[in-house]
Amino acid sequence: MISRISRRTLLSTALAAGMMAGALSTGAAAADKTFALVQINQQALFFNDINRGAEEKAAELGVALQIYNANNDPAMQNNAVETYIQEGVDGLAVVAIDVNGIMAAVEQADEAGIPVVAIDAILPEGPQKAQIGVDNAKAGGDIGGYFLDYVKSDMGAKPRSVSSVH
Repeated sequence: MISRISRRTLLSTALAAGMMAGALSTGAAAADKTFALVQINQQALFFNDINRGAEEKAAELGVALQIYNANNDPAMQNNAVETYIQEGVDGLAVVAIDVNGIMAAVEQADEAGIPVVAIDAILPEGPQKAQIGVDNAKAGGDIGGYFLDYVKSDMGAKPRSVSSVH
């Protein structure tokens, strides 16, 4: 399991790589670049860690970063992406609330020449330039496999039951 600090470092580095790729692709100076991070909410520690890491990396790179808090509302999140497209940001990072519902906005950003990086929630195949996240189904299968191996090797292939206390 990746520690919270490592996850934060990984996500901020990956986000920065996406920002830098956008900055370098147009040849303009980093100081002229603006990127947007469209979040699910700002209540969860995980999302706040992403914000903090992105802010630190944006400051290090000398680029502007705008963070939008959708407050768990997919319509607000889509509206924010559409607004950032109209404003002409240089790149978008999206932590999608509704992975299917956000795709029209991701496609609009791509048509406008704005690269999109998806964070955490895995988006369907589309024009996004990168996906930073965990395949939760695969991770669950890996954990289940580890458990079965443990039961076989350390418990004589006989799992013990745990009774709940009422």
